[in-house]
Amino acid sequence: MKVVDPEKGDQYAIIKCAHIRPEKQLLFDDVKNSIAKDYRNHHKEKLMNKVKEQLWKKYDVKIYENILSNKLELIK
Repeated sequence: MKVVDPEKGDQYAIIKCAHIRPEKQLLFDDVKNSIAKDYRNHHKEKLMNKVKEQLWKKYDVKIYENILSNKLELIK
């Protein structure tokens, strides 16, 4: 890998991959417990993003970062 340093000029780095794991196709038994949860989470996130976008377009949103961070600190 070549890196250009403004003071030293061209510098080179050697990268070694020491622990290469072969690619593995997961079996259904490996993922059957998480498929339904992952599917719900994916669609929930898409729906939440859509609703958030619609609300941001409909209403004038002002975020007060200092007040928000203070309130979040109180919760911790």
